[in-house]
Amino acid sequence: MIELSSGRRSRNINKQIIFSFILKFFSMGLGFLVIPKTLDILGNDQYGIWLTILSIVSWIVSFDVGIGNGLRNKLAESLAINDYELSCKYISTGYFALALIGFFIVLVVSILIPFVNWSQVFNTNIIDNVILQKTMFAISIAVILNFVVSIVDQVMNAFQLSAFTNITSILHSGCFIIILTFFKIDHDLFSITKLYSICLLFSSLLVTFVFYSLKREYFPKIKWIDISKAKEILKLGGAFFIIQIATIFMFSMSNMLIIQLLTSKDVSTYNVTFRLFSVLTLGFSIIVTPFWSAFTEAHKKSDFLWIRKSIRKLHILLFITTLGAVILVGIHQVILDLWLGSGKINPGFGVTSLIALYSIILNWSNIYSHFLNGVGVLKMQTIVAIIQGALVIPICLICTNVLKMGLSGIILGMIICMLPFAVIAPFVTNKILKTYS
Repeated sequence: MIELSSGRRSRNINKQIIFSFILKFFSMGLGFLVIPKTLDILGNDQYGIWLTILSIVSWIVSFDVGIGNGLRNKLAESLAINDYELSCKYISTGYFALALIGFFIVLVVSILIPFVNWSQVFNTNIIDNVILQKTMFAISIAVILNFVVSIVDQVMNAFQLSAFTNITSILHSGCFIIILTFFKIDHDLFSITKLYSICLLFSSLLVTFVFYSLKREYFPKIKWIDISKAKEILKLGGAFFIIQIATIFMFSMSNMLIIQLLTSKDVSTYNVTFRLFSVLTLGFSIIVTPFWSAFTEAHKKSDFLWIRKSIRKLHILLFITTLGAVILVGIHQVILDLWLGSGKINPGFGVTSLIALYSIILNWSNIYSHFLNGVGVLKMQTIVAIIQGALVIPICLICTNVLKMGLSGIILGMIICMLPFAVIAPFVTNKILKTYS
């Protein structure tokens, strides 16, 4: 039975990887088209502020208190044992819990935004504070609504249909680039925000409609809402929530630190260069993502041989992407000049090399985080995530201000904060697998 299950599981992962590459190719292509369009409309300074706004509102996603990832694991387990009723309860209860949380976040955001001096937050005097308030309110409401609707991505992950989660970003970027290209757009931040928000909600709603049209029997219903299942999801999701908060804090703080310690133009340089290397991290993510729920199923069925083989294959992939990162460091400026225009973004060898190293460590860590998340080993990750979150600001400040490293200091600080998990996670994984040798 395990052998048959292993073969089916591997075939499905291979299929999801192929579909993911096809879909992600379109998604990344559209994403790369969006950047120069938005950069031309806003200019380097406003574009840097826009990227910082997106990093701030990314925090809203973390306020699902881990329900998304908790639902993913619990639903994957119920599907593994073919318990239809339990699966329906998890899905309906997950939507209900997120909708409730979303309602309260809308109230809090609506109250707080008018009292914040956003010009000071973004360290700018080129945009009026009233415009920044309107911008923050519009994008926040859109992201809050989207984080409820987009739970369909976690449902699809649990069904081991991870490839199709890429459709949302394709629709979003596609809709956005069409409007930017063929319609007259005001060259201001608020106009871009409105268009971005509309496209974001449209894409998530359309994917939700299509998925539940194909899986009608799993469509959320009031009768399936079960508070006891909410407790189960939240119990598992609580640890995911802490990890999520600490991780988002660490990664989103990069833009805030850059805009406060350096300039909004440096935010553009950092993000555009990082997007270039995201070809490697996203490509790796495409392959590793289906393994999360597959690891959950394999662990549930004690198929540890399959788990070991899968991790070895991911190590081979890591070696290939590492070679790709080295090559990309050598030719990065040529690509940036062809992509954005000659000399528009020039990060330099030091910044590019550090982002390459950052990408390699991120890919390495993703192998083990997906395994540990899939089997529900979260205590170590929670402790390490809290330590990383607590260290990111002081370490980046030391590297930037004390060592006078500028933008390179922010990136080096991020790398240093990533190292604890990158070192500890493999030991924990090997210990778990040796237990079942």
